[in-house]
Amino acid sequence: FTDQSTGNPTNWDWDLGNGQLSTTRNPVVVYNIPGIYTVKLVVRNANGIAQQIKTDYIIVNPTPTASFSAGTTTGCAPNSISFADLSSAPGSSITGWLWNFGDGGTSTDQNPTHVYQTPGYYDVTLQITSSQGCRSSSIRSRYIRIVPGVVANFAQVPANTCEAPYSLVFSNQSSGPGNLSYAWDLGNGVTSTIQNPSSVYSTAGTYPVRLITFSDYGCSDTLDQNIVLTDNVTQFSSPDTSCLNVGISFTNTSTPNPISSRWDFGDGGTSNSRSPSYVYDSVGVYTVKLINNYGNCIDSVTKTVVVGPKPYVDFTSVVNASCKAPFTVEFQDLTSGSSAWFWSFGDGTNSTEKNPRHTYNSLGEYDVTLTATFGGGCQNTVVKPVFVKVAEPSVEIANMP
Repeated sequence: FTDQSTGNPTNWDWDLGNGQLSTTRNPVVVYNIPGIYTVKLVVRNANGIAQQIKTDYIIVNPTPTASFSAGTTTGCAPNSISFADLSSAPGSSITGWLWNFGDGGTSTDQNPTHVYQTPGYYDVTLQITSSQGCRSSSIRSRYIRIVPGVVANFAQVPANTCEAPYSLVFSNQSSGPGNLSYAWDLGNGVTSTIQNPSSVYSTAGTYPVRLITFSDYGCSDTLDQNIVLTDNVTQFSSPDTSCLNVGISFTNTSTPNPISSRWDFGDGGTSNSRSPSYVYDSVGVYTVKLINNYGNCIDSVTKTVVVGPKPYVDFTSVVNASCKAPFTVEFQDLTSGSSAWFWSFGDGTNSTEKNPRHTYNSLGEYDVTLTATFGGGCQNTVVKPVFVKVAEPSVEIANMP
């Protein structure tokens, strides 16, 4: 209170209306009970006394009470939590709210919702303001607990067979706080609640597997993953027949692509190439075996290759000598079983016909070569030196005078 009396008073007697008295010129008083208070001031100096009474001068309103609750106080990050204002303000209304959620977030809504992103404990504070300008605060220390979220994860242990039926084991790699529980749908009509289930898949195909992981804090996470099961097909292509000292190509046509391959050619020879070429140096029937490693399983297949001697190649012609050029020769292939031919006529020209006709335009002696090709890539060559002669005759007369 501030004394505004005149006449230079030297004494002050205050009655502050709440049972408190004071002789201080400008007293300070705390009203602890709501109500309406009359204040009286009596002043004196050497010349006399004066007083003033202010009836119902001080009005003390009831203090509002701040209070609140949360929809949940424990959750998994990230977590959206709803807060409810439970405050009261007797004799007035609440006109303002200021929330502090403890993680730097604030709100002026009466009943806000706040998302906590990071695990931890959080103090929550609510300050309210009444229509009479009175304020009240409520703080709850470590009121909100946010724990790390649950992450659903699993891996499929590869089947150790190359074709159906497949027996699969699932390795649960989920993580999160608290006690975890699980709900599996293995995609083949089988469900499970154990941590690491197993199941048999009777046919190849694509199976949608779902894992839902729960924690006892109310958190959950779902992982959907397709499991693709494919029958491995081990096979290769090669000629059924071939001949000595000819490279035979073996082509690995297996699916899916193996991690590694090993070949056994049946004569002691082996290879680790995917698609090798191999030469047999002895006539015979050989069992070739391909062994594929697919990582989770090993599979093999065999095939027979017949290796024979190089075939006989020969040719002839109706006439192979002439006295003058041009001279046309009709060649006749005498080879049995050949499928392709390459002739070299000795004059820089060639032909791929079976029985070609060739014209020599110059005098000379010509070597003729025939290379014949057979099934399985076999080839053989015959060279006939000076097979064609194109020459003018020479005349000698003896005992001329």
